[in-house]
Parts: sequence; structure tokens; C-alpha cells
Amino acid sequence: MFRKLSDFFYRTITRRILLLFAVLYSIIGFGIMPYKTIKMQQQYGENLQPFDLTFGYDKNFADNFLSALGENGRAEYMQFVGVFDTIYPIIYGGLLLSVLTFLIGGSKYKNKINLLNLLPVLIVLVDYGENICSIYNTTHFPDYSLLLLTAGSICTQVKWTLVVLVLLFIFYLGIIRFKDRHKITY
Repeated sequence: MFRKLSDFFYRTITRRILLLFAVLYSIIGFGIMPYKTIKMQQQYGENLQPFDLTFGYDKNFADNFLSALGENGRAEYMQFVGVFDTIYPIIYGGLLLSVLTFLIGGSKYKNKINLLNLLPVLIVLVDYGENICSIYNTTHFPDYSLLLLTAGSICTQVKWTLVVLVLLFIFYLGIIRFKDRHKITY
């Protein structure tokens, strides 16, 4: 099943799809998401840090964050997570998937590492798990679930760890691809 999905991406991802994800990511990742985060920080506190922008959190963090938002801020945060943070994982995941698929597909290592192009799919799924926990805990504040708070924190840690690993892998494959194209030897 995983091999079929991986092969599907190798067959269907084109440069146009990569460009589309790059443009969408630029708009949302560098425009809408930072703008909305800054606007919420201005409204509800400069040190306000949403769940998904931290590397894990605990009850104390959740209580401080959700209290600082207040009722209106929690409603606004829910709308933000429900709309933009539903679209955003698909966009940044699609961009990572496209770049990784191109780099692996064009490398001499494709037969050994071809399934690694599925890591961004896992990132998107973990991000959605994180969002579900955030939504539940925000709507049930102050009586939220400590189990879901912990699960959301773990999802956040896994997401950021995988993102960093994928970016390092992209960087490494990019260097190898560059060296192979330009016949650079050391």
C-alpha cells in the first residue's frame, strides 16, 4: 500500500504542481499565517504563542494561553485553526512532498529510499491530530482533557521533529543532486 502511494506521487507530481504549492505556501506561510499570529499577539498579548508554534506544552502553558485569549480570542483562535490550519498542512505538506519526490526521483538512491517521499504525508496527519486536540481543548476550556493536551503536545513534537528531518534530508539530497549535475568531486 505504501509503495503504491509513493509510486503514485512519483508519477503524478510535476513541476507545475511543485510551483503551485510553492506559490500557495508563499501566500499562506509568509503572509496569512504570520499576519494572523501577529494580529492575535497584538490583541491578546505579545508573548502569546499558539500550541502549534511551540515544541510541546503542558497544562500550565495551556491554561496561560487559553486564559490570555479570553472568550472572544478563543472563538477567533478556533476559527483560525478550523479554517487556515486545516488548509495550511496540506499546502506545506504538499510542498515538502513535491520537493522530496523530485529530489529522490532524480537521485541515484531512488530504489533505496523511495518511500521517504511519504514523510510529509505523515507530517500532515500528525498536524491534523495536533489540530483536533487543540480544537477540543480550546472549546472545552477550562475543563479540557489532560489526555488530549498531552496527545496534542506529543503530536506537536513529532511534527516539528519530522519537519526538521525532512528539511535536512531535502538539503542533503539537494547537495548530492547539485554535485551529480556538476560532477563535483572531493
